[in-house]
Amino acid sequence: MADAPSLRDPGWDHWLALAWPTLLAGRRLRVPGWLAHPSSVGFTRPAIAEPAGQSADFVRPLEDGSRLHVHAFGPRLVVHRDRIDPSRGPVAALHHWTAEATSARAVAAVLLAWALSRAGRR
Repeated sequence: MADAPSLRDPGWDHWLALAWPTLLAGRRLRVPGWLAHPSSVGFTRPAIAEPAGQSADFVRPLEDGSRLHVHAFGPRLVVHRDRIDPSRGPVAALHHWTAEATSARAVAAVLLAWALSRAGRR
């Protein structure tokens, strides 16, 4: 298993060392209130984010090509790891969207239904 990345913040680094196996497994975790706000430890606002009821998003690219993604639900912060950082270019963005985004599954379902309806008319 890969080691947790360093964010060069002692609080976040300690917490990530404990949380890393859970994040690698694709799970979401609540960010403890004692940690510094993501915006003060190098997380930035993404240009676009899929709506999930959050009031804000913060992301931090990692050296392995993934990124940490924090959703703010008011004062409650929830973090997960995107396996693919879409900010690394158009191919990465497409790969992230098709592999990780909920909206891609919805679009695929609509396209499949459309194709099946067209096939049924012949």
